[in-house]
Amino acid sequence: MPPLPNDATLLGKLTTIHSIAEHAIGCLLTAEYSYFLMQQGHHVWKEVLPLAVEEYKISKIQTVISEDVRAILHDLDGDMNGICEAIIRIIIKNHMSDKLLREKEADKV
Repeated sequence: MPPLPNDATLLGKLTTIHSIAEHAIGCLLTAEYSYFLMQQGHHVWKEVLPLAVEEYKISKIQTVISEDVRAILHDLDGDMNGICEAIIRIIIKNHMSDKLLREKEADKV
């Protein structure tokens, strides 16, 4: 049996603060967007959540988040208070309901 790669565990790839932050931000953004969709008339959670996840995937927000997380981890070099504040700013900057509202306003014009 070949040895495991350095970045692997028996359960999968080794998690890093970068991957944990990226995943957490993605989960919060899709939950926020799901809630927003429900407020817009979609009332079935089982239908809304997959829509929100799909929108997250096709929106390319994940790439922006990955780059932002990489930058803050590099710039703040272990300052957990600063990292937490920066993660909140990333979430606020990228929340998906703003995108939907802008699209609706553009459709009215």
